[in-house]
Amino acid sequence: MIWDLKQNQKEQILKSGGIGLKTFQIMALLSTFGILLGIVAAYLITRNISRSIHQLKLATNEIAEGRFDSVLKLNTSDELGELANSFYEMSLRLKRLEEMYLDASPLTRLPGGIAIENVLKKRLSASIPVAFCLIDIDNFKSFNDRYGYVMGNEVIITTAEIIKTAVAQHGTNKDFVGHIGGDDFAVITTPEKYAGVCNSIVKEFDKKIAEFYDPDDCKRGFIVGKTRQGQNMNFPIMTVSIAVVTSNERSQMNHIEFGEIAAELKEYAKSLPGSLYVSNRRKKNP
Repeated sequence: MIWDLKQNQKEQILKSGGIGLKTFQIMALLSTFGILLGIVAAYLITRNISRSIHQLKLATNEIAEGRFDSVLKLNTSDELGELANSFYEMSLRLKRLEEMYLDASPLTRLPGGIAIENVLKKRLSASIPVAFCLIDIDNFKSFNDRYGYVMGNEVIITTAEIIKTAVAQHGTNKDFVGHIGGDDFAVITTPEKYAGVCNSIVKEFDKKIAEFYDPDDCKRGFIVGKTRQGQNMNFPIMTVSIAVVTSNERSQMNHIEFGEIAAELKEYAKSLPGSLYVSNRRKKNP
């Protein structure tokens, strides 16, 4: 009887030991599988991160070389995906800045014709109220012929500063100033602000322009020059003519029609004496 109990106890111990060994083996197997799974997952994640970082590096090099059209696309919704989107937005902005820089006037550093056209087109497409001001210096060629291109450049630079100051003081922080070329400038402001801007340009131009002439020429009020046909002619002291077209009056027009109307108004303004601005063929002389 005692022997049977001992034998039974021994069998129970062996059985328990077998169960414990199996449990240990299962736990060891699960642990090993978990470690391997972790290694594989870490490898895949690291590889994806490494590939994404490599793509970002390539995109950075492309941007640094000035190739802004290289589109970086990462099909992820994590931080790297957000960073890639930021890189793409940055490349678009840099491309626009480069276009503006290449189009800018080397003399005044103001954006040129392409930028002016793009800004006007964008605002009209977005139905933003616009006042497009086309600015021209009258009798500039005769002054340039009489005093030389260096003095002519100084007049252009001074005019650009007058326009920028007028916009800063009387316009909005979203107004745009551009230099079409030569003695032609453009301002894109709002229908509510253009009168103040134009009045300031006219007054400041008339105030400062006499500084570029000899006293005798100022006293006479004109300089003697030659026409394109070679004939002698008296050319008055330079003045400024501004043509204004607003989207309030012509809301259905596109940017090309805006430019055409402004050019017609400018010719009308230049036919009138003195510095002034016109809007819808109405003379505005401050």
